[in-house]
Amino acid sequence: MTRAQHRYFISHSPSDQLQAVQLYTGLRTRGLPPRLSYPPVVDSNRIDHIDSRKEHALKSCSAMIVLLSKDAIEDGSALTDVSYALEAYETIYLVKIKSCQLPDYLLRLRTSPRIQSSYIDLTGTGDLDFTPFINIVSPLISHQSPSYGRSHTGFPQP
Repeated sequence: MTRAQHRYFISHSPSDQLQAVQLYTGLRTRGLPPRLSYPPVVDSNRIDHIDSRKEHALKSCSAMIVLLSKDAIEDGSALTDVSYALEAYETIYLVKIKSCQLPDYLLRLRTSPRIQSSYIDLTGTGDLDFTPFINIVSPLISHQSPSYGRSHTGFPQP
């Protein structure tokens, strides 16, 4: 897949919108076209329209970035989007942005024979800085056949 064709879906909780937009901006700056799971401006009267936009965004992407926080896990947004990703994508990046306990279903991704999954914990960096993560994914998609292992930074142990 070429750089122009590769597109990331950024899965996040509505409460993590600010962090998702920060990552979105960083990826776009590098020429990597992302899609957000929740649009920045949400009209609560148009939930059905938002759901159809999200479905379209999911179908137009080739990899998922899941922003992990306590809210993302508790409100089910991580579970719902990862469930879709397991069927549709070969690559899932788990990016921990706030302190939270990762559920077993996310930890099991590391052993999936079909999914290339990577985990990065950004909670210890003080001010949230997506640069280390963007530096990981940028070179990977600048080639048609990226070569990378199952995990760049390793999953936490259960």
